[in-house]
Amino acid sequence: MRNILAISVILVLLPVSASRGAIGQAQDFLLDATNSAVQAGSAGVTSNGNFAVIGQDQKSTDIYNRVTALQSQDTMLSQDALAGSDAGGAVGVGQAANVVGGQLQDVPNGSLGVQDQALNGNFGQETVNGGGMGVALGIQACISLQVQLVFSPRGVSSNAQWLAVGDVVTVGAGP
Repeated sequence: MRNILAISVILVLLPVSASRGAIGQAQDFLLDATNSAVQAGSAGVTSNGNFAVIGQDQKSTDIYNRVTALQSQDTMLSQDALAGSDAGGAVGVGQAANVVGGQLQDVPNGSLGVQDQALNGNFGQETVNGGGMGVALGIQACISLQVQLVFSPRGVSSNAQWLAVGDVVTVGAGP
């Protein structure tokens, strides 16, 4: 009776330990921001700003095939606008920023698999000078980094990309 029990347990566990594993993971982000500062009709200063940070990390492990896959996305976006004028002046800054990133890992059966990344940034700024005395300043900046790694008995695969965008605009108005 004891031998039969041991054999039946082995037969039940054998399909589980012989199964093939696969790792699949994806992550993405979208930053879409607008900002502005306008000073008109009275003497003074107007300022406005946006600051956004994204941090995403993933880790998957296939213990049967001894494979580990890692993904990381880190992004920082800053927008700052300043406008100042006298009582008769009108100046301003308008800002728009769009940053999008995505990653995909498909690692089947202990292989190094496929890693895919996309990262794009689009920035725009405009200034307005409506006359009188005044000055306006707009500064936008973005730094983004994506990293993917796969560790396997078959080797190591890495994929990394980064994006750095800076945008500065000024306008001055005077008599």
